[in-house]
Amino acid sequence: MKKTWTLRRQLNILLALIVIFQSLALVFALFISRVYFMLDAEAVRLLNNTTETRAETFDTSVGQMIAGLADESKQLSTRMTDLAQQTGSTPQAIYRDDIAYNESAQIASDALVSILKQDRVTGAFFILNGSNAEKANGQAHSAVYIRNTTPDSEETANYSLEIGPTAVAKSYGMATSIRWDLDMKENEDGSQFDFYEKPFWAGTAYKGSEIERFGYWTKPIDLLKDNQQVVCYTLPVLDQDGNPYGVLGVEIDMPYFSQYYLPDSDLLYHNSFYVIAGMHDQALDLNWFIPGGVLAKTYLKSGEQLPMKALKDEGISETTLNDLGAMYSSMRELKVYSENSPFVDENWTLACFVPSQVLMENSQSVREKLFASIAITTLLAFSGVFVLVYFFTRKISRLSEYVSGLSPYDEIQFKPTGMREIDDLTSAVELFNQSLVTASQTTSKILELSLLPIGGYEVHDSSRNVILTDFLYWLLHIEPGIPVSKEEWKACLNRLRANPMEDHANIYRYDDEQRETQLWLRIIEAKQPSGVVGVIQDVSTEIEENRRLVNELDYDALTHLYSRTALKREVNRKLREKPDKIGAMIFMDLDNLKYINDSFGHEVGDRLIVRAGEIFRYFEPFGGIISRISGDEFAVYLHDFDHPDQVRDIIREFHDQKESFCLRTPDGESRRIRFSSGIAWYPQDADNVTELLKLSDFAMYEAKNTEKGRLFEFNREYYEQTLGEHKGESTDSTEEEPSPCIC
Repeated sequence: MKKTWTLRRQLNILLALIVIFQSLALVFALFISRVYFMLDAEAVRLLNNTTETRAETFDTSVGQMIAGLADESKQLSTRMTDLAQQTGSTPQAIYRDDIAYNESAQIASDALVSILKQDRVTGAFFILNGSNAEKANGQAHSAVYIRNTTPDSEETANYSLEIGPTAVAKSYGMATSIRWDLDMKENEDGSQFDFYEKPFWAGTAYKGSEIERFGYWTKPIDLLKDNQQVVCYTLPVLDQDGNPYGVLGVEIDMPYFSQYYLPDSDLLYHNSFYVIAGMHDQALDLNWFIPGGVLAKTYLKSGEQLPMKALKDEGISETTLNDLGAMYSSMRELKVYSENSPFVDENWTLACFVPSQVLMENSQSVREKLFASIAITTLLAFSGVFVLVYFFTRKISRLSEYVSGLSPYDEIQFKPTGMREIDDLTSAVELFNQSLVTASQTTSKILELSLLPIGGYEVHDSSRNVILTDFLYWLLHIEPGIPVSKEEWKACLNRLRANPMEDHANIYRYDDEQRETQLWLRIIEAKQPSGVVGVIQDVSTEIEENRRLVNELDYDALTHLYSRTALKREVNRKLREKPDKIGAMIFMDLDNLKYINDSFGHEVGDRLIVRAGEIFRYFEPFGGIISRISGDEFAVYLHDFDHPDQVRDIIREFHDQKESFCLRTPDGESRRIRFSSGIAWYPQDADNVTELLKLSDFAMYEAKNTEKGRLFEFNREYYEQTLGEHKGESTDSTEEEPSPCIC
């Protein structure tokens, strides 16, 4: 029975589905409009713009600084060349002459002070190619090194002389450092002197190029061994022939570099920071890096390779930092070297790091608020639906309770609900009830007058007695109108159902002892919400007619032997009952039926067939199943044997009597009834009735073609050889003859 739902549940489900659909439609619309993706994309765009702007500002500032330093280098070269000519020396040897060296230190200090006033650097220096104080020391270099503790101020009082003649400090009124030295010395292993050697080498290797091509940036180094990390940029100082004899450079210490070149004032997100480092194979090389603040110093570990995973279609990369977790980074390569610089491969990359949660927190916040709004709205809508449906269906539920309490004999009178459609429906139901009562009474009367052998009953849950029609009173020998209780009816129904008919559902044999008759009854019941209804019909005539038809189909009209269909059914039954026993299918064909028909007519031919059927009934005492297959063909199946010889003995005894199988024809003569036979064994040759008939038929034809009137057993090898020949197959073996059985 199909499951039903209450109106209240259906309305709740329908309206709930509408609310869910609207909510999903809103979510889908937000998804299609790509609001969330646009918010994420805007956050990424702002991050990329911030990084791009900072990179451009850095490149501009550095470019101006390099241009100013190049001009100073050219001017310094000119003045040094003039000084060398005045002193009768050369720029390469100027450090050897004391007077010339002192003059050169003063000229260099003028250039350095000019650089410190113009460029935002924390120090400037000039280094010669040898030492005035230690001329024999190849690792010592005369130099002038001035630092400015307040780069944003032009007051020379804030300057300090780190390296160089004290006359320079006196001339500018600056203090000398507590680590003051006259020369700059190389390390014994030659390390950390790239700031001097590389621009010197570039000036020599690429002689004649613009001076900016020779510039070199150092990684953060402790240049003066004072535990102060600085970044240096140096250019060679060239003579009139373009040969280098010294370098001019600037330093920027880490705090000021971070403050001026990597300020956090333009960062849009908290916990974000800049860093400058090398970039190789999709990883930041932290063997050196310039931090842009405290966070960069804290969370970036020197000496590591930080892998960067590029994200599709966003222009940013993703990585993970301890404590901070997942980070997004926008990176730009800085233009610290020109494209023709020999140091262009030493790339500097600016990276802006932002925690992924921070970068997407605005879009995530909007997303969460939207989903929360949709969820709250949906819950409120659900609540409103349930309340409205409850009040709407309450009166209908009362009507249902009223109807469920009615008995079939109660008059229906509905109370108004105030809902026009429902009241119209109840009025229609009242009218229909009156019509139904009238129709029921009419139908009962028609059944009584129709004299059909059919009756009905109803077992109502709310009633103690069962409603019966007149036919059932007659069938059960009960006086009409006498109340029958549910218990009495149950006993009567069990008696009617005591003998079910095989292969026929809902049909039972009922022996009416009082009338001394046997009836066949069809009993059908149906469950109802209020109980059970049923119909009982006398189908005796129908069953007898069916049996007659089945008998005609199962038996041959002429010989009254089994038909082919009945033979198969009965053989299959025996095979199911005793599958482990031995059986034999004997296929027989009358040899002289055509001659009899042609000579004496079909009436005599029919007598021959009837006589053959009587002869073959010889096998019935042995449990044989005898069938007329068609025309002049018969089949006998024997089963329930332990050895084939038992069957062979039965067949031998049968054939010993064949001389007595005769038919007297109209010409007065007695003619022998001859037949050719073939036998196939179960389960040796086949395990099903269809195959047994086929193989025994094959053996019979071999007997008929070889010598009529004989019985041949099926030969598997001969059978397969014959099939091969029929298919056109060639064989080298000699032809096998089928093996005759016993006669």
